[in-house]
Amino acid sequence: MSFAVLLVVAFVIIGVMMVFGTPLADWAGTGTTGNYQSLAYFSSIGSVGFSEQNVERSVDFGSFVLGRPQTENLKIGGATSLPNLKVSSAAWFGVTQPDSKSFNIAVGQHILNDLRSVKVSFDTGETNLLANLVIKWNGKNVFEKVANLNHYDVSIEKSNVRSSNVLEVSADNPGFQFWASNTYNLKNFKVIAEYGDEKFFSFGIYPNEMEAWHQGTLRFYTTSDQTGEIMIKLNGYEIYREQNPTHLVSVKLNYSDIAHIAKVGDNILAMKANRVFQIDNLNFDIVLSTTRAERAREFNVTEEDYNLLGRARGEISFNVNRVLREGRLDIELNGNRLSLDGVELGENKVEFTHNEASKGMNTLKFSGTGGWDISEVKVGINY
Repeated sequence: MSFAVLLVVAFVIIGVMMVFGTPLADWAGTGTTGNYQSLAYFSSIGSVGFSEQNVERSVDFGSFVLGRPQTENLKIGGATSLPNLKVSSAAWFGVTQPDSKSFNIAVGQHILNDLRSVKVSFDTGETNLLANLVIKWNGKNVFEKVANLNHYDVSIEKSNVRSSNVLEVSADNPGFQFWASNTYNLKNFKVIAEYGDEKFFSFGIYPNEMEAWHQGTLRFYTTSDQTGEIMIKLNGYEIYREQNPTHLVSVKLNYSDIAHIAKVGDNILAMKANRVFQIDNLNFDIVLSTTRAERAREFNVTEEDYNLLGRARGEISFNVNRVLREGRLDIELNGNRLSLDGVELGENKVEFTHNEASKGMNTLKFSGTGGWDISEVKVGINY
């Protein structure tokens, strides 16, 4: 008796589903039966994201020797040296009229960590020797005497060197010679720091360069037949280590290599060797993917297909033929970003729902921070 009742109920349910057109799988809660409804097909999308590569700029670090204490010219008013620096002072009827100079001298932490010495270096040019030349470092006199035509190296005590320092250069007034001006013309004025045997270079990366980074290429020459090990770090992370390197060394840094290392703003490149090495023409080329492409395609969704999406899942499949630059691929449907777990060569798939789609014309857009060649885009519904 109970079996007959169940059988009658089953026939009633099936009859209701036939009348209202509700798929059995949807009623049962499984969502799909293995059917596929195609909405659109595009044989080619083309290049997406960044594509063409051009050298944005080259940074020249010059030539130097590794394996012994290093020196660096600290910046004075933005320059590593001042070809001409003039200071003077006059006392017109007892009123001093000085023409002194003041500079902020920054010392990087990488230099402070292994600082050996700091010196102010200059040559005196034409001067009238009427009174003293005065140099102060952080308010303390480090030089105060008449400076003849000569070369001078003025030592600064390590204990008086900080990350930010004030250098003041002035000329004493000529005293009773009130009609005259005490003048000093200083040539090749430099502030030189000597530190450990690890050579440091500071260089900047701009926001647009970080965004469009394709590759950085670090190149330098070593003298033939030099033996020993050279190690290079970028912001403290090792990017190169080689025993007995070749005459021409080329280190390539792709976006994936520097994404977690480099930063917008100042970056520190460090080189070290366990033997004496002559390094010539250290150069860093920054190569950017300068052409950025967003590709969009439109397709139509009928009212029937949209209703089907309400109880099924949409799917976009696409083929990646070539990776031009690693990065994040963004896929948007009508301005709604779809969730995508990584991109691989070959076929990739991403799902969408009726919430991202709409009746009528829909816009599918590909963009991103990387670069890809994309083809065979299929849009459909699994139900």
